[in-house]
Amino acid sequence: SDVNPSRDVPTVGDPQVAQGDFEPNVSVDMIIRQFAAIQKQGPGKYCVIGTRYCSYLHEKIIELLAYALVLSGNHVYTSGAAGTHAATIRGALRAERPDLLTVILPQTMDKQP
Repeated sequence: SDVNPSRDVPTVGDPQVAQGDFEPNVSVDMIIRQFAAIQKQGPGKYCVIGTRYCSYLHEKIIELLAYALVLSGNHVYTSGAAGTHAATIRGALRAERPDLLTVILPQTMDKQP
């Protein structure tokens, strides 16, 4: 067997429930520095994917990220589902630049450029 039982494997599960002893080493300062780095890179293309089931806090962070990306002139791509995707759409539209938002729906793949 190719499975190594001693290898650390991250726990994946419900984002609302604490998973073991996992404590992310994330600070508000680190997030702000990452936002600043995105803005310094110049306009680009970003695809935001995720889950339909995320916490309210995560939705607000994703919405803020999409808003900041679009305000910086970046083009944002996402799907039309709930959760992460809906938060991305709300943030991008809040920036009042719908030309920088592309929502790709599976039923419209043949209509996409």
